[in-house]
Amino acid sequence: MSMRRPSLILLALGLALQFCPLVQPAEVTKTATSTKSAELMKQYLGMKLTPDRTARLAILDQLGKASDALDVIQKTWSTITDPKQRAEVAETVGRHIQTPAGAAVLTKWLKDPDATVRWNALPGLRAMASRTDRIGLTRIQRGPDKPSKVAGLVPALIKAANDSVARVRVGALFALADTREPQAVQEIHKHLNDANAEVRLHAACFLTEYQDASGLAEMLRVLERLRVPEPNYYEAYMLWASLERITGRSMGEIPMIPALSSSHDTSLLRAGYKNGLDAWHTFFESAEGKQLIQKLTVNSH
Repeated sequence: MSMRRPSLILLALGLALQFCPLVQPAEVTKTATSTKSAELMKQYLGMKLTPDRTARLAILDQLGKASDALDVIQKTWSTITDPKQRAEVAETVGRHIQTPAGAAVLTKWLKDPDATVRWNALPGLRAMASRTDRIGLTRIQRGPDKPSKVAGLVPALIKAANDSVARVRVGALFALADTREPQAVQEIHKHLNDANAEVRLHAACFLTEYQDASGLAEMLRVLERLRVPEPNYYEAYMLWASLERITGRSMGEIPMIPALSSSHDTSLLRAGYKNGLDAWHTFFESAEGKQLIQKLTVNSH
């Protein structure tokens, strides 16, 4: 078939596209997305702050998946006066925008005057800074260490670890422990002397993930404190797992935290904790246990 010259219609269309680009397809998409994102944000801000967050978070999830979500959120942020809303927005950014830009925004929000906002900014930063995948209160590591999604976040997490509110410090220690960075471990060490008992316990337990027994004395103090009829089961679970990790010994399977059970009768779970904590106490009071304490203490210095 012989080549034919292009028709006048095709030629005219080519010239129109070359010299008269009224609106590019990308611009149309961006404009549409911006309008939708702005509408979602407006809808969210108009919702009542009821205890049930399901509907609010559903709207924020839609917003978080938009390509221009961060732009819309930043433009709106100064108008969000309710700290609960700021906290939920920070949570959304951390869940959906795990990029250097998202990290920069969350880092800035670590200076928010409300502690709940600062605390909600940390899970996203933790996910972006993490180099290890640990699950549950036992902090079991799944798979090998990996590169972080966003580099350079440890200094910001260290600042958060020195927040005036203990809950924020604990959240920062979770994030620091997952970075596997030497600078982070040094910061965790410092919090063995924290003024807050909860922070000290978390620091001691996180150090066991590095086979560091520097917090063993603190864990033994907590062990004695928890040997009461109704201990803090969250602390008991975490302590039990950490003692197993640092000693290489087991006192049986750690029971489910009673509050998480679907059964109304949690007597067996509570008894399991009492028996387990008593067993740890008996072990550390034995000659073998005392020798192990001395060995671990010497090796940690």
